[in-house]
Amino acid sequence: MPSKVETEKWKRQLVENAEKEILKLTDSEKFKSYLDTVAKFHRYSQRNIDLIYSQNPSASQVAGFKKWQNDFKRSVNKGEKGIRIVAPYY
Repeated sequence: MPSKVETEKWKRQLVENAEKEILKLTDSEKFKSYLDTVAKFHRYSQRNIDLIYSQNPSASQVAGFKKWQNDFKRSVNKGEKGIRIVAPYY
């Protein structure tokens, strides 16, 4: 069984390693890109944000086909691929 000193040393090392890994993650451009997506789609669920990011990290707006046509008076170009998300159900 490890001594109290050994346990404390192990805990400190564990925390230091975790801090280093977190700093690496938060410094990466990929993480910054993900945070941009989170900021743009803050009204969506975390699962849908992850789905949007995984399909198109540079997406700026997401809406259904009919919403683009009716509400925004925009058309979807032929051959365009949609971003799939999970619709809420109650």
